[in-house]
Amino acid sequence: MTMKLLIPLAFSIFIIGSILSCKNPIKKGEVENLTMSSVISKSAPSFYIGVNEIKLPNPLPGLQSFVWGRLNNKIVLIGGRIEGFHGLTGRDSAFKSRLANTSVFVLDIATYSYKEMKMDAIDLSLQQFFSTNMEFCQNGDSLFLVGGFGKINTSDLRSNYTFNKMVTLSISSLINQVEMSNGNIKKAILQTASSPILQVTGGELYKKGNIFYLSFGQNFNQIYSIGTTGIYTSSVKTFSVTNGIISDTASYVNSTMLHRRDLPVTEIITKDQVMLAAFGGVFSSTNDGYLNPVYVSMNGKSISAIQDTMIQKTNQYDCAMISIFDVSSNSNTTVLLGGIGQYQYHVSTGIWENGDQGAKLPFVKTITQMIYQNGKMTQNIQIPPKYPELPVLIGANAIFIPSANLIYSNKTIDYSKITSDSTSIGLMYGGILSQMPTSSEIYPTSLNTKLYQVYLVKNKSGK
Repeated sequence: MTMKLLIPLAFSIFIIGSILSCKNPIKKGEVENLTMSSVISKSAPSFYIGVNEIKLPNPLPGLQSFVWGRLNNKIVLIGGRIEGFHGLTGRDSAFKSRLANTSVFVLDIATYSYKEMKMDAIDLSLQQFFSTNMEFCQNGDSLFLVGGFGKINTSDLRSNYTFNKMVTLSISSLINQVEMSNGNIKKAILQTASSPILQVTGGELYKKGNIFYLSFGQNFNQIYSIGTTGIYTSSVKTFSVTNGIISDTASYVNSTMLHRRDLPVTEIITKDQVMLAAFGGVFSSTNDGYLNPVYVSMNGKSISAIQDTMIQKTNQYDCAMISIFDVSSNSNTTVLLGGIGQYQYHVSTGIWENGDQGAKLPFVKTITQMIYQNGKMTQNIQIPPKYPELPVLIGANAIFIPSANLIYSNKTIDYSKITSDSTSIGLMYGGILSQMPTSSEIYPTSLNTKLYQVYLVKNKSGK
């Protein structure tokens, strides 16, 4: 949801707040090598995931925290930021309006080319399209956009408002507008709706039948500064929309379990049900990240949520995710690709470090498999050198685009369609690139403008 991460906001609050105010701060260089052994599955994975850079003739647009939808080989990109993580010093001016994405891009993944349609940055009616961390989902040709953090007035120099609107776009019409010389995004809008329940950023939007499910996230309505935070929804909200009118609203509220934002959320498929699984997120009552997955079951307006007792310490923030369903074993594997995590693995020493020399939640290269089977989640971390990690510190706010010939009607890959020992299953695009686990003015972050091929290799050895 994504990519649905407000990395600069969450990460800076977390690191500064944790180092300065935690009752039990992490000691510099503290490592917890033995702690990880209790959460790693002892069984060998049935497959592992690898990532290779594709050599492109030209860089792709650099974006993070954006909305995306697809029509065949064409990917629509809207909103988000054209900067990396903004930094941690008091001199930073975070969420500058001039670094908001004010274009719509159409990326052709068959030719690795793209087209751009610039929008009018001073058109008040378009400001939501320039926001970051909108919730979104796709249903057929319709792309639904909700909320997002942007600016309320066109003259504002920094983001200061969470939008309270849902905009529905026709993806095919939008692609046509981008590909013509004088396109206009307004011609692709199918309907617009407004409601206080839609005022959310950093959460997740899902549609099942005629009902929308808006979960997690926060309402943030001020200029960002270090230590500030918004009002968490701590809920799963349900609603319907017809001809621009919001109706049938309800909320399932749990102030502890659902008090999260900026987290990876994906669909879990089994033979018996379809549910949402949420991993990580921030911030707990101890100003920490969350480690226990949450499962959200949806049956009309009837919502239930369960928090797992297992812990996931490697990928806490929104990152590129792969969902794979194996009907033969009735298991669903969610693969979390890098991003930001509580623990980082040092290949040279074989040690898991909690944080980065005292700084919490570093950027990580970790590829983690979360396997849901028989009502239970287990974790299988790809540990080098036997199994690969990401080549560089990417994944945060990135997206995974599955190969169209391998998926169900949603973004989940059908494992039964993977017949080769090594198979290309999709592409990893966008997000933040970091030089070091903890960024700084000396080692700033940037945008990932490269494209990566993602492949699945079956583990025939069973070891």
